[in-house]
Amino acid sequence: MNLGLIVFTLFIYLFSSIDPARFWPAAFLGLFWPFVILGNFIIAFLWFYRKKWYGLLSLLCVFVVWSSVERVFAFNGSKKAEDNKADIEIISHNVRAFKGLNSKAADLPNSIKKYFDEQEIAADIYCFQEGGKRDWKSIASALEMKKRWISNLGNTVILSRYDVAGKGELDFGKTTNSCIYLDLKIEGKIYRVYNVHFQSNKISSDAEVVVNENRYSDKTLIRRIMSRYKQAVVIRSKQVKKLRKHIDDCPYPVIICGDFNDQPMSYVYKHLMNSDKVQDGFTKRGAGIGTSYNGVIPALRIDYILADKGLDQLEYKRIKPTFSDHFAIFSKLQVE
Repeated sequence: MNLGLIVFTLFIYLFSSIDPARFWPAAFLGLFWPFVILGNFIIAFLWFYRKKWYGLLSLLCVFVVWSSVERVFAFNGSKKAEDNKADIEIISHNVRAFKGLNSKAADLPNSIKKYFDEQEIAADIYCFQEGGKRDWKSIASALEMKKRWISNLGNTVILSRYDVAGKGELDFGKTTNSCIYLDLKIEGKIYRVYNVHFQSNKISSDAEVVVNENRYSDKTLIRRIMSRYKQAVVIRSKQVKKLRKHIDDCPYPVIICGDFNDQPMSYVYKHLMNSDKVQDGFTKRGAGIGTSYNGVIPALRIDYILADKGLDQLEYKRIKPTFSDHFAIFSKLQVE
């Protein structure tokens, strides 16, 4: 069992870089990553408890894949800001159309403001996914934001207190998912902020049925989940390539926020991180597992804030409680 787990761990590690458009099951394997890493540590402990050296095999395996372990288990903390440099505070949140706030349309802006006030947190930039068609002018005013940019589909939204030098939207085709960006003037320099909502898996409701009703042997339901997941990962592969090219061509430092709908061992995550332009706020300043999905699938981190390497990462945290099926995430950066 020990050797089998080690082989499976290395298998996931090696196959995670494969483009799902070529071999989609590789994307599915990454969902097991947090559990195989924990499994290796548990087995190593059990061997050492029995005074057997075999535990070194699991520890060696974890050492080999350590760069990918840090994607799901962070061991860092906040960093003190330098007094002579300006901060940028960002919140990214899939708000599920704010349904969980149970507020009337006229009361929604104040309810959103109240929610963030209760968490004792505010930001200079808000990136919302699944925002829906709302009175964004009133919401921006309630959050003391002076600029806003909303996708044509009303799905992704950026609110900012900074002046805008430019804006745009990436064409993802016939889908309710989208990606927009704002070029913001911050401390005399322009930064491009992307807010992306990659293709949704559309399996949440079925996954809840499987778990809550114990229908793990329902082949029809499982096939439907796998079929939808396969379609989604292939579409996300195309979307992330389009975003990556846009980032590579961007003349400004970038900040990428959003709901990627994919885990840290995914092709989506690796393709963006391989641009060599950005760093992950969670791996730099996070702590713990960093779960961002508030659903039945455990230990799932699918929401991210990636920032240009020229920006100093000061703080990263997940905001709890939440009114959505996602947790909001917060990142504090410092300009050069």
